[in-house]
Order: sequence, then structure tokens, then C-alpha cells
Amino acid sequence: MSAYTYGCCLLPKLREHQAPGRAWPRVICESVHVIEMRIIRSQRFTDSLRVLQGRDPRLFEVVAADLRYLLERRRDAQLPQVRFGIAQSAFADVMGEVRSHVPGEQAFVRTLFAMPTGDRVCALLVMGDKNAVGGAQGNTWYDRAVPIADEIWRAIAAAEGY
Repeated sequence: MSAYTYGCCLLPKLREHQAPGRAWPRVICESVHVIEMRIIRSQRFTDSLRVLQGRDPRLFEVVAADLRYLLERRRDAQLPQVRFGIAQSAFADVMGEVRSHVPGEQAFVRTLFAMPTGDRVCALLVMGDKNAVGGAQGNTWYDRAVPIADEIWRAIAAAEGY
């Protein structure tokens, strides 16, 4: 099995409902297809998303909605859900993060992605809870996750010519 895959990923499709404290709607599970954008997902990202889906369906919905927001808005996506330019990354110009959180809960899920100029490709690289108990927490999570995301993106970029 390859280190990354293409096409539709484990993201819910539009069946919208308004989430508390959000200006844009959340989504419920179905398959997704984003027109004119190649979605690449690392095995590490896919595995983390599947674990989250089984462990915390409510947080999974929030993460999926935030990822869908990124895929729909691309480089027009903004804080608080999306931040571009991860300074710790060797690829700061293409590396960004999706920030997901359910108000009142402790989990703060971050998804590191690469989106080269032109908005035709989005690689979902690494996902994790930056407040995980027993793991890297806060900014330490970035110290561990960014080099992994860089390594995955470096392999994809070399193989695909990005």
C-alpha cells in the first residue's frame, strides 16, 4: 500500500446544519467529491481520521466540517478554522493547518496540510489532538508533527512534481 492515496476521502458531504458558535454550517456523513481539486491523503492522516470517527463521532463531524471548509474555500479559508504558513515547516509557503474544536471539550484537533499555489492540490498530511493526554501537548505537538508532515509532503512533492 502506498504512503498516500488520491481522490475522495473520509469527509462528510453537504447535509448541513448550523453548529453552535459557528457562522457557517457543519456537515453530516456522506461521501465527498471536490471538483477540480486533487485531494491527497497520507496513510497517517487517514488512520487518525478513522480512529477519531470511532472514538468521538461528534468531534469527527467538527473536523470533517472544518476540512470541508478548507476544501471549498481553499486559500480563501480563514482563521479561526484555517491558518496558512506554518513557520516551523520547511515548506511554510504551502503548509497550513485546520483547527478543530468542540466548545466546552478539551480536544483541540489540528490537521496539517499542504496546498501549493494554484489551489489544484490539497494534501492532508498529519492529524492529532494538540492537547492529548500522555502525548505531545500544545506547541510540543507541532515540534513532533511538523517534521512528519514535512517528510510526507517532501515524498509527495518529489513523486508528483510539486
